[in-house]
Amino acid sequence: MVQVSYPGVYIKEVPSGVHTITGVATSIAAFFGHTNKGPINKAERLLKLADLEDKFGPPVPGGELHTAVRLFFQNGGTDCYVVRLTKDKTGSAASTTLKSEDGEDVLKLTAKEAGAWGNEVVLEVDYNTAQPEDTFHLYIRRIGDDGTVTAEDPPIMNCSMDPDGDRFAPTVITQESKLVDCEDKVTTAPLAAGFSEARRPFPADAGDAKTAFETLVKTAKNTFKFNLSVDGNTPVEVDLENLTADDLPKLVAKIKVKINDSLPSALKDKVVPTFESRGAAGSARQWFRLTSATAKKASVRVTPGTDNDLTAALVFGSDLGGIERSRHSVLRPAPTGISLKLDKTNNGDSVYIDELAVLVQTNFDVIKLDTDAPVQLLNTLKIATDTDKTWSAGSTTGEFDGVRERLAIIAAAINDAGLPWTAKLAGSRLIVQKRTGTNYSLIPTISTGSGTAEQKDLFGARGRYFELENGTEPDAPTAPDYKGSPDKHTGFYALDPVDLFNLMIIPRPPDSVTEDAYRSLWG
Repeated sequence: MVQVSYPGVYIKEVPSGVHTITGVATSIAAFFGHTNKGPINKAERLLKLADLEDKFGPPVPGGELHTAVRLFFQNGGTDCYVVRLTKDKTGSAASTTLKSEDGEDVLKLTAKEAGAWGNEVVLEVDYNTAQPEDTFHLYIRRIGDDGTVTAEDPPIMNCSMDPDGDRFAPTVITQESKLVDCEDKVTTAPLAAGFSEARRPFPADAGDAKTAFETLVKTAKNTFKFNLSVDGNTPVEVDLENLTADDLPKLVAKIKVKINDSLPSALKDKVVPTFESRGAAGSARQWFRLTSATAKKASVRVTPGTDNDLTAALVFGSDLGGIERSRHSVLRPAPTGISLKLDKTNNGDSVYIDELAVLVQTNFDVIKLDTDAPVQLLNTLKIATDTDKTWSAGSTTGEFDGVRERLAIIAAAINDAGLPWTAKLAGSRLIVQKRTGTNYSLIPTISTGSGTAEQKDLFGARGRYFELENGTEPDAPTAPDYKGSPDKHTGFYALDPVDLFNLMIIPRPPDSVTEDAYRSLWG
């Protein structure tokens, strides 16, 4: 307030209801027309000319949309929207349905939009994750006729088939991919409960198995603790110190008591310890397993103890070569390439990996890939003594269990052999892929015992990629497709979500619109 102290002229500022006029852009354009690819009836913002071909592909013969957008940027334009229009209900989006290792349909992948461009999209399913028997990575690329990658999504990592999980594959793939949508095609519920199985085999005889297990769990060896998580709950420490019993069933009962003593009350009696007996006479063995018995039967995870760790001696937990499967892991899409199978039904009753584990390490001679020259393996797999079994860890590394150590040696031999193949490990799986091409004609073989037996059944063969198919081009738009629907936000109404544009350009379309209809659109 002005203080009047003597005669004179005083100035008093008063608030004004007039606001400063803020400048806005006056050269934002909106283009409508027919393109080779891209979202249909959706305004896509372009800030440079390179965005045009990246999002909408090369020019359509007979259309002037690309020319108009090019001239806009060449004459100083910096910001515009392009709306792709097509004739309603024409064209189809390329798709493929991925199957599980058991051959059941599990996921349908469909190109985001209709068009033949979708036939260039390929998928790679990779099990090389932190939980290689539970989750998977998905790689999605668009590959041109010359074999070069023309578009690529960032890898979609750690996908799960658990609908209650935060990485449920259909949801995360649809959200994270710019190329495809994903649909759950599972029709049967998984039956087997989640489990964690140690990969150190025990004798088939129950008494011998009990003694062998007790020998491992020794205070003197400082091997009697591990951490346990059930259905994703906070891990707890399990202490098996001083574990002894009269027979195997009583030993199992004592293990269950010690586990229950560690678990919170809500999870009491929700973990079942067993010794799984598998294998033919003469090669039968038992493997120690913990199975979830909760209502969800979701998963069991084992990690090393902070001290007095037992997991290394048992080969227990995914990090050390154990097999851990959630209830939903059997619903994953099968991995691409040629992969070592763990069992016949993918439901936890391991056969193939068990047969490999109990073989003497020097039984392997060669691995033959397709029609290429065999890769010699003789003596390269001998890590310890001649009589050690494949599951036995080597004397110089404790990094893997023996099966993974031998498979790592096989992978290295393949990669160093100068063949058109690459090899890698995903947990206890050897995965082999051809460097070029898409499919294979033969399943590889591992010969054992100087070629007396070929382990053909160990492998499942699939293509280097899974390919989307049957995408067809939609027809060019007609006048009604330009006019669109206000309810569906199609045609001109696709601009409804756009905050601001100043110039609407309707470049001359292909022959699908007559001259009279084209002029009427200007009205």
